[in-house]
Amino acid sequence: MPTRCRPARRAGARRGKRPIPTPSRTAPLSSARGTSYSHEDYYLDLDPEYKDDNGNPLLRVTFDYNENDRRAARFIEEKSVELGKAMGAKIVIGTNSASGRYSPYNLASDHTIGGAVMGMDPKTSVLNRYQQCWDMHNLFVLGASSFPNNAGYNPTGTIGALSLWTAKAIIEQYVKNPGPLVKV
Repeated sequence: MPTRCRPARRAGARRGKRPIPTPSRTAPLSSARGTSYSHEDYYLDLDPEYKDDNGNPLLRVTFDYNENDRRAARFIEEKSVELGKAMGAKIVIGTNSASGRYSPYNLASDHTIGGAVMGMDPKTSVLNRYQQCWDMHNLFVLGASSFPNNAGYNPTGTIGALSLWTAKAIIEQYVKNPGPLVKV
């Protein structure tokens, strides 16, 4: 049943003008995001066991929170609870989402990224700054695969900006002279 807010008539209130009601029941939600830095133990590979309908191996993601991720999550939770209490909240609930094992199903806003990291050196990265594959010059990988890590917020704007940057390089440079856009 919805709550109806009926404020008392205010002195000087004109007929036909409704004062803005003050809600009697509120439950604001605060959320904080962190990041998990790149680590050599986090990787993508082809699963030797699971296959798609055509018999091709599925992608396997190897990742779990490390101790630094867990400490950072505890710190953020403690500060968030402290902030809620300082603001006068009567009930403050903290949930340490990094306390257990990682699961792509337990976070409402999880942006998995990486797999074809962009960098300045073909020995340590898959893509150059134009998201062009170092080893296959006619392959451009657009999307969050080129990110080494995620700041915790939606990466859509950055993906769009990088895609425009790549499209411009393809049109203005690659089409005229196919080959590597970055010389090593």
